Amino acid sequence: MTTLHVQPHSVTRRCTKSYLDIDSNDKEILRKAILELQNKLCIKDKELEIQQVTNFTLKKQINKYETQIKELTQKYKSSPKTTTNNNTLKHVSEISEMLKAVKSKISKLLEELNNINQDLELLSREISYTEQTNNNNARDFRTSIKIKTRLEKNKMCFLSTNRNNNILSIAEQFFSKDYNLCHYLMPNVDLKQLLKGIGSKLANFTENDFCVILIGHQDFTTTRDYTDIILHLRKTLQEHYNTNIIICLPTFKCCYNTSMFNQRIEHFNSLLYLDNISQEYAYLLDSNLHLEYDKTMFNRRNGVINNNGMRAVFTHLSEMINGILSYYNTFSKNSGNNTENNQQLENSITRTPPPGTSTPHCFFRV
Repeated sequence: MTTLHVQPHSVTRRCTKSYLDIDSNDKEILRKAILELQNKLCIKDKELEIQQVTNFTLKKQINKYETQIKELTQKYKSSPKTTTNNNTLKHVSEISEMLKAVKSKISKLLEELNNINQDLELLSREISYTEQTNNNNARDFRTSIKIKTRLEKNKMCFLSTNRNNNILSIAEQFFSKDYNLCHYLMPNVDLKQLLKGIGSKLANFTENDFCVILIGHQDFTTTRDYTDIILHLRKTLQEHYNTNIIICLPTFKCCYNTSMFNQRIEHFNSLLYLDNISQEYAYLLDSNLHLEYDKTMFNRRNGVINNNGMRAVFTHLSEMINGILSYYNTFSKNSGNNTENNQQLENSITRTPPPGTSTPHCFFRV
């Protein structure tokens, strides 16, 4: 079981994996991978240091120019308007232009610094993951001598912005027996930011693994262009057909003054459902389908889903994953049958919204 909490400016990780056999070649590969990532991290650190020095120098220039402008302006105001004053004004204008140029450079540098910080965060995560894998594999190798029979688990990761519920603890109750679990927690970010770096997170995933995306509430606090958000989601996920991706639709709130918020979610869920039907880039799970719209499943104070409600969502999620696995097992057994039977099997796995609901039950990518 692997745990990863990603904060905006900090990364912490604790890992516990299943038993694996490794040999000296595997250790050497992991050691080289760590060295390579550490070298990249050193390079980025040096780039960051250079950029910070440059940024500091430019800021000193700004302070110098601003001081000169104040002095020359004060001198111009207190002196008679002569030719000298005209020259002084011209000098002030030139310094102002230089000041604008320096501020423009600083703006570009700040953008570069932000990109470098993001690269550093990603490299730190990769190094941490590789080192933990190396340490766990070494420990598991020693232990495997005593254990003759064991099962290698598939992987399942969760991407969410949810700090209110114990996502990883609840996931362990349902999936820890069959999967190594990992939770990427990114609080207070929108969907586009949540999907950032998903390629590196799913790099080692296969068709037997799962990635579960729990869409948060950040995009629905105000009205946004949900078509643009869905297009970005589609474009990002279409690049990752190497594994099974499940999107859990955002949940409603249950308290006063949430009608506008819930309408935005209703609108988004409908748009996403229609887009996914035509493009088929993920499995969709209607997180609201089995929720009781009362205090038993929602927080009394802020109306967000509570742990009891989240367990209902994970019960639904577990049923869906079992359905996916059952479908593929049945499909592989019937692969030798005629095309008509296979088509009937594919059609049977696609779910449509139940009567009286406006959001989908789920959609299976086939």
